[in-house]
Amino acid sequence: MKRMVVTDECLVAIARAFPNFKALVLVSCEGFSTDGLAAITTHCRFLRELDLQECEVEDHGSQWLTCFPDSCTSLVTLNFACCKGEVNAGVLERLVARCPNLESIRLSRSVSMDTLSRVLVHAPHLVDLGIGSYILDHGPVQTIAKLCCAFGNCESLKSLSGFWHVTPRHLPAVYYVCWNLTSLNLSHSPAIHGIHLKQLISQCRKLQRLWVLDFIRDEGLEILASRCKDLRELRVFPSNLFEAGVAFVTEQGLISVSSGCPKLHSVLYFCHQMTNAALTTIARNSPRFTHFRLCILDPRKPDPVTQQSLDEGFGAIVQSSKDLRRLSLSGLLTDRVFLYIGMYAEQLETLSITFAGDSNKGCCMC
Repeated sequence: MKRMVVTDECLVAIARAFPNFKALVLVSCEGFSTDGLAAITTHCRFLRELDLQECEVEDHGSQWLTCFPDSCTSLVTLNFACCKGEVNAGVLERLVARCPNLESIRLSRSVSMDTLSRVLVHAPHLVDLGIGSYILDHGPVQTIAKLCCAFGNCESLKSLSGFWHVTPRHLPAVYYVCWNLTSLNLSHSPAIHGIHLKQLISQCRKLQRLWVLDFIRDEGLEILASRCKDLRELRVFPSNLFEAGVAFVTEQGLISVSSGCPKLHSVLYFCHQMTNAALTTIARNSPRFTHFRLCILDPRKPDPVTQQSLDEGFGAIVQSSKDLRRLSLSGLLTDRVFLYIGMYAEQLETLSITFAGDSNKGCCMC
């Protein structure tokens, strides 16, 4: 279920009506608490997936995790990253230890670094890991050493996310798995920036998907372009910060990635400006786009060089990308851009518009 109000009563009804229930995936849902989760974990003894993605969960205590019966060994996916309450470390470790097929686990912020180390020891076969607080507790050197050892044993790990408060002191532990990562989500990691972020990216040679804040800067995107030739998806989110009034990423960063990553097909890029010349170059470099979302933070801003609309630049994108299915427009645009979309974007399924066009004629042109 996605973007729905799901009550505890709903979860209790599901748990009691379907004892063989195997997968519960809630995406951006609200209205339920840990009591509802306790009903699921108590009665659904063959649960394979419990996946709570960006949900609002009211905390009534950590007992829901203790309600998994000792006979539960079937978990493949466990995601409770959005939960805010305390977690019983011993219960979590025992649950992970008795589920040999567990491939994906995403932990909440209350899971300490020491607990993370012990969880990883019990699940060296993980493919996907979401780290909770990770570094909110400044543990002793011995704890960091244990974490390094635990990461070193995770040879199957391909996807890593989390890092809410990671500090450079602890990043070396992550380096042990960088060589095999295909997906890295740093979009909640404001503490990683500068040279440390560049060092981390430079070690992820197999990366196919990267979500990151604009702290990566144009220089970091240049490193990404030179090291990660297999990149398919890039999302650069705004940090809403400036240094001396200068944006962290510009059109040049996206040009670098489009030039250096020939398999790139999906982009979400937040920036403060874009030029027609840059969009034309990006279109020429990356004709494989299926998703192209450009979010200029000043939604009516023209080409800063020519002061013209961005019609021609977006026209180049839709003309070049024959398989384009999703397009987000921003910046100064006239009805002419819709003419280009109607002429060339034959496969388009989703179009997002921010203050675009002169009149309602643009809709007719599409």
